[in-house]
Amino acid sequence: MVAAVPDCLRQLPEKEWATIRDRMDPRITENLNGKSTLRTTLRAMDNGLRFIEELEVDKLLEKWIREVWVGRLGYEPKTDEMIFSGTGSEAEVKQLAGRCEAERARAAIHWKPIAFDDVLGKHDQKAPGMFYGLEFPWTAEMLVAMGPAWLTSAFHAAGTLEKSNRVTQLTIDARKVTAGNNAGKFLLDVQYEKERPGLHNKLFAKVPFPLTKETKQDRLSSSVLKQPMDFYEVNTYRIAETSLPMRTPKFYFGDISNETSNYILITERIPYSGMEGKNSGDALKPFEIEGPYDKCKDYELQGSGKEYYELIFRMAGKLAAADKSGRMGSRDFVSNNFGATPAADSPEGWGVNPSGPSGGPAQATMSKLKVGIKFFSSTASMMFADYVSSQAYIDKFTQTMLTFSAYTREIDYWKHMDPAYIALGHANLNVDNAFYWRDADGKLDCGVLDWGGFGAACVGHKLYWYINCAEWDNNKENLRCFVGEFIKTYR
Repeated sequence: MVAAVPDCLRQLPEKEWATIRDRMDPRITENLNGKSTLRTTLRAMDNGLRFIEELEVDKLLEKWIREVWVGRLGYEPKTDEMIFSGTGSEAEVKQLAGRCEAERARAAIHWKPIAFDDVLGKHDQKAPGMFYGLEFPWTAEMLVAMGPAWLTSAFHAAGTLEKSNRVTQLTIDARKVTAGNNAGKFLLDVQYEKERPGLHNKLFAKVPFPLTKETKQDRLSSSVLKQPMDFYEVNTYRIAETSLPMRTPKFYFGDISNETSNYILITERIPYSGMEGKNSGDALKPFEIEGPYDKCKDYELQGSGKEYYELIFRMAGKLAAADKSGRMGSRDFVSNNFGATPAADSPEGWGVNPSGPSGGPAQATMSKLKVGIKFFSSTASMMFADYVSSQAYIDKFTQTMLTFSAYTREIDYWKHMDPAYIALGHANLNVDNAFYWRDADGKLDCGVLDWGGFGAACVGHKLYWYINCAEWDNNKENLRCFVGEFIKTYR
């Protein structure tokens, strides 16, 4: 989050922070340029700072070095010089299931890394998709221009519309969708020649941000720095829709170009009550969908934060159990289609460096920390706990982060050493990446969406990303309950 401070100051210039009293200021609670990046960064940073002070993560890091790095793995602890100086280096269901099975039977399709220049030079070029070989639109305007005929061909290619049927009408919904940080989104309405149960008329589309002044950095971040996040999202819907152990929006079409990084994903539209004429706080009927909710606005949830996050952790437990039980496919299938981590018996493959800081030179790390320290202790101090401005905390933060940086690859290696703790999981299961309803008895349940970055990795690491935007008091009071829900569900 420290590295995101310059972007925060681009969104809200430093001189404006002096006029902000707290995080309920509209400049924080409202999306800027259609994105929740600023609010998300502040909430995640606040949680991170508090973890160090109130849950004593600095001591946990010292314990890990002593008991794991030295005691179990047999390495010498990194010297202060390395750390601080930087030296060293149904019929319908059956039809849908048949679609997924046909996709799973195909040879695995892999993403090849691309560079900034690839996106900058080719972002406006059409290219065939990796999965279905069709050229595709990546804006609402392009979709309208290509029209119902293209949409029909796309649905036929994906196996989501029978060949005897076609899309006859396509309209873009004028309402803007501004939630999230990683992609553009829009709503569309379609009609079919043969309407039938199971076909959705109200659809949702996800596309990359344009390379405009407002969203250029977000586009490059998603397409390059976070790659192959977008590839994995489309691929998850394509091959795993019927294997996932929870409800997810029905997939209609999705594809991505490895040449341009452009993509499109089309799914059913979730009928959120807030988008269907209901006001916040209105009583909902059983199984009506709440929301939509946004990141870092847990105060809008229609229940306690604990209730929602316990449910999120149960969903994570279901995913891990589905993986370990073979429901998601064989080990070879999972590694070939959702990515494989380096071998656990190869420290070098993880970048382990016993003779130096594996997270980069301390000088470079320190330059980033200084920017972050100024931001949380001065510029935006009103957003964080009072103690983060004290010199004692700044010293603790600096030592903890430099030490963590020095052991970055070693900790990553250790997290993945035991395959019992590696499982498929959602990359970012915050409250906005699920959709919620209550049954006739008032019991909360949810489905899951936004599968970008879905893959196998250290479960504990993934679980942190589910609470990094939660309210701090909820995390501090209920973290053990959340983890307990995961374990109970997994077992």
